[in-house]
Amino acid sequence: MPHASPAVVLDRVTFTWPDGTVALDDVSGAFAAVRTGLIGRNGSGKSTLLGRIAGTRVPASGIVFRSGTVDVMPQRLTADTRVAALLGVDAALDAVRAISSGDVDQRHFDAVGDDWDIEARATAALPEAGLPEDALDRRVGALSGGEAVLAALVGVRLRGAPIALLDEPTNNLDRDPRARVHDLVRSWRGTLIVVSHDTALLELTDSRAFCSAQTRCCGPWRRCPAAGASGWPWPAW
Repeated sequence: MPHASPAVVLDRVTFTWPDGTVALDDVSGAFAAVRTGLIGRNGSGKSTLLGRIAGTRVPASGIVFRSGTVDVMPQRLTADTRVAALLGVDAALDAVRAISSGDVDQRHFDAVGDDWDIEARATAALPEAGLPEDALDRRVGALSGGEAVLAALVGVRLRGAPIALLDEPTNNLDRDPRARVHDLVRSWRGTLIVVSHDTALLELTDSRAFCSAQTRCCGPWRRCPAAGASGWPWPAW
C-alpha cells in the first residue's frame, strides 16, 4: 500500500536541453514511499526525470520536493576504483584502519563518525553482489561487469539513503547477476524509483509511472494522449 506522505513531489517541472529539445514539460505529481517502476520508450524523459529528482539536472522551471536524501546508483564505473569506494565506505574504512594501526589524528575520528563497524557491515554485504568477503580492496577493473553493477547496487542499499534511484540496473547482465538484482529489489526497504524495461524486475515494484514521447512523464493527474487515441488514465505513482 502507498504511504500517506509522498517521498517525492514534482510541481510543474520543465527541463529543456541546450538545443531547445524539451525533455520534461510541466510535469507535476508525486512518488509514494514505495518501490516504483518508471517505464516508457527510449527518449521519453525517464533518465532526465531521475536526474531532476537527484538534483543533478537543473530545471528551466518548477520545484522538486524530497522527503529525505537521495542516492543514485552510478552508471559509469571507473576501472581503478576500489570496491570500498564503490560501496561508499572507503573514507570511514580507511580511517578505522588508520586508527587501529596507531594513527590518532583527529581527522580519522571525524571520518569514522559512528561507523566503527563499517568494515564488518560492508564485508557482510559483499555476498549479495556475489563477491568474496575480502573484496573491499579490489579494483572494479578486476570484477566482471555483473559483479561491478551489483557492488554499486549493494552500495546504494548499504548507504541507506531514504530515496534511491536506479537507471536500467539489469541492462546487459547475464542470468545470475540479473537474478541477484531482482533479489535486492524484492527486499528493498525505503523509497525506490527504478527505470527499467525488464518486465520481471518491474513485477517486483509496488506501482508504475509512465513516460511517453508525447506527454513526457505523465501521471494520474492528467490523461496521457497516445497516437490515434484521446488518452487513458494511468495508475498513481
